[in-house]
Amino acid sequence: MAFALESNIIRHGNTSASMRRVYRELVGKKRVFRLSEIVQGLETVMALIIAPAHPQASPQRLAETVSNRNVDEIMTFSISEACVPLLQCEDGCVVHTGSQSGPVVCVRKVHFSDGQFVFYLTAESYNVGHSPPWALGIDEAIYSRLKREACAMLRLQIQS
Repeated sequence: MAFALESNIIRHGNTSASMRRVYRELVGKKRVFRLSEIVQGLETVMALIIAPAHPQASPQRLAETVSNRNVDEIMTFSISEACVPLLQCEDGCVVHTGSQSGPVVCVRKVHFSDGQFVFYLTAESYNVGHSPPWALGIDEAIYSRLKREACAMLRLQIQS
């Protein structure tokens, strides 16, 4: 796999507020998104890792949540075309993320108009075009962290 030489994640001022909003987003009593973070030092949240947990979860709903629906204008967003595979199931196993399911867990970046981004986990099929980690500016350390967090968030176990 081809990795970026170094991930340059710059902390955005709204990341902590976005984290609280995403955490509080519910449908009934069920969370819409699973949430984790990439932390620098003891408590500086550098980036969020988000996985859909409910069929109503989508990048559009995430943009509405992050922009705090109380404002008149919802932030625009874009999803990276690069889709980096993190985990792959075998023997007919299927992973569910929101309304999507498939044997491959991938990560994409969702960029918001205010300058922040999140790592967004999705389940994909084998035939989706996959990209190397450097396409998202991911180095080996961040890639390993994303794999660990994906396993924890989706309740998966890695078998050697």
